[in-house]
Amino acid sequence: MSKITNAQFKKSAFALNAADGLLAFLTITHPDLPEPWRLVNDDKAESVISRGMEFRGFPFLLTLPDVPEDSAPGPGRLVVDNVSREIGAIVRAIQTPANVLIEIIRIQRLDFVERTLPLMELSNITGNASQVEGDLTRERYEVEPFPAALMTVATLPGLSA
Repeated sequence: MSKITNAQFKKSAFALNAADGLLAFLTITHPDLPEPWRLVNDDKAESVISRGMEFRGFPFLLTLPDVPEDSAPGPGRLVVDNVSREIGAIVRAIQTPANVLIEIIRIQRLDFVERTLPLMELSNITGNASQVEGDLTRERYEVEPFPAALMTVATLPGLSA
């Protein structure tokens, strides 16, 4: 993820008018889905075309995972208003965690991704008549064991030669 933030991005992030604001684009993928489910947090538009892909306009609330320095990160949260039967069908199709790609794009430049967040997993999906929600977590590579295998004479006999 690029940490470079240009002046126009900052201006759009703090814009008071919606003409030059930011939109959150989600791409949810899962082996049980026939195609990726693309959402944009824009309840005014039925769909938005970005980079040749159609993103459906659904109101949603996105809370990113907290990343404290001294402990494991807490999960984030994705809450989507249950305004379509399509949402229920997708929730029923997903029985294991799905991958979620989050992209931030300026309204004025829909074909240019300003910020891409690390790939996250959507799990613990629950829902009712008004909303569907789930936990967002990210892979913590810094806690992976390293090295994965020890190089000893027992595992690599050629080391003693």
